[in-house]
Amino acid sequence: MDGLGNIIVTTDNAISSRMYFWVPPSPSTYGWEGSIDEAYHMSLNGQPLGFLGHARDVFWESTWVTFLDIAQRQIIQHPRQPEGALLHSAVNPTGGMHEVLADGTLNAYGATGELRWSLSVASLLNGPVGALGVNTEGHALLLSAGAPSEGAVSVEGVWVDSSGQPGTPFLALTLDQAPGGESRYALAPLLEGGLVLGVENAFGKQWVAAFDGLQAASSPLPSWLDGGDGRRFELLPGGKGYLRWSQVTAEGQGCQNEAQLIAASGESCGKVILPAMDAQEACGKISMGGDGTVLNELNPRWMDVEKPFNYCRIRWWPALFRQ
Repeated sequence: MDGLGNIIVTTDNAISSRMYFWVPPSPSTYGWEGSIDEAYHMSLNGQPLGFLGHARDVFWESTWVTFLDIAQRQIIQHPRQPEGALLHSAVNPTGGMHEVLADGTLNAYGATGELRWSLSVASLLNGPVGALGVNTEGHALLLSAGAPSEGAVSVEGVWVDSSGQPGTPFLALTLDQAPGGESRYALAPLLEGGLVLGVENAFGKQWVAAFDGLQAASSPLPSWLDGGDGRRFELLPGGKGYLRWSQVTAEGQGCQNEAQLIAASGESCGKVILPAMDAQEACGKISMGGDGTVLNELNPRWMDVEKPFNYCRIRWWPALFRQ
């Protein structure tokens, strides 16, 4: 979903190496459908006036930055990147996105995919980048996990400000703070410029540390994220607070998605429960767009047992959590 409530649906097509997309009609635009040659898959994020992301070829080796301009019905494809170049990508809450390449290059793109600046961060950190996040002011934080030591790792970090100027590397997590084993790291923005670090491994996901904007040290987690609850959260439009999703199943009913509303202060403001699925239906993926529209992607179903394809269903609530 973009900032106007437009929704895009894409299909992976390994047979013809062409990715198809469809934008259903909405109050702000007419429906639009099209395709991208040589693309098999596309990861997208909503921007104020369209969708920005990376298209990948059928072998998942080469990527290229692509912007879908919904208002003008145009596809803007930027030059293809070298094979295996893309390492991490993160949405910029102020518009655009950042990406880290395998050679240690950090690129910052504007809201339509134009390159704003590029910086080599390979010499700033002692290891490969393990997580990338961008805060609500457009400043990026990169984290690198060092070599394992007795079941734990040290995590190093460096901030790069919105103009592309790097700060001084710092110890983000000590050995006793960093989870050991095979873990995946992810950074999520907080209001007022902070970022929080989530770690996911065989034991589940949890939030482990917070980082204030451009500060070379970790800080305590907000109280509403503490306690081992690793559920994801999203920023409500207009900086009013946060939204956290969970799934509930009432007796005799199908799955329901439940949204907990949290004020900027961390105080709980109540819950919104969406209509239940059929008794045999799973909840599916759920997300919120920049204008507060909520999209629920239901699980695929087979069209017919004799046909080698399935179909997907979606439902959405326009501007449900608008400003």
